[in-house]
Amino acid sequence: MLQAQTGSTDVQIKFARSSGAGGQHVNKVNTKVDMRLSLDKADWLHPEIKGALRRQERGRINREGELVLTSQLTRSQADNVDDALSKLQRALDTAWESIQPIEEDPEKKKKLQKQCVGR
Repeated sequence: MLQAQTGSTDVQIKFARSSGAGGQHVNKVNTKVDMRLSLDKADWLHPEIKGALRRQERGRINREGELVLTSQLTRSQADNVDDALSKLQRALDTAWESIQPIEEDPEKKKKLQKQCVGR
C-alpha cells in the first residue's frame, strides 16, 4: 500500500450544500466535499503513478490536471472528508498496484520454457 503525506498546497478541499435526503439540514449546512489533487503540483508522486492515475481516473481529471473527488455520503462534513480521503487512497493504491511488476511462478516459467524448446 502506498501512503503519502500531502502538503496543504497539494490538495484543495471545498464544501458545498449536499443534495438528497436530510430535510432542512441539507439546506443549511455545507457537508458535500469537493477535493482536488493537482497532479502537476504533486512532486511527491512518482511520474509512473501520475501516469497510471491519468489513465485509470481519466473521467475524474479536469482540464487543469486535477483529480476531482467528491463525497456527500453522510450528513457530517468530517465523515465526508474522511470518505473523500479514502477514495484518494484507493485511487493511489490502484495506481501503485498497476505499475508493480508481476512476479512469475517458477514452475509456470519452467513449463513455458519446455513448451518453447519443444517447438
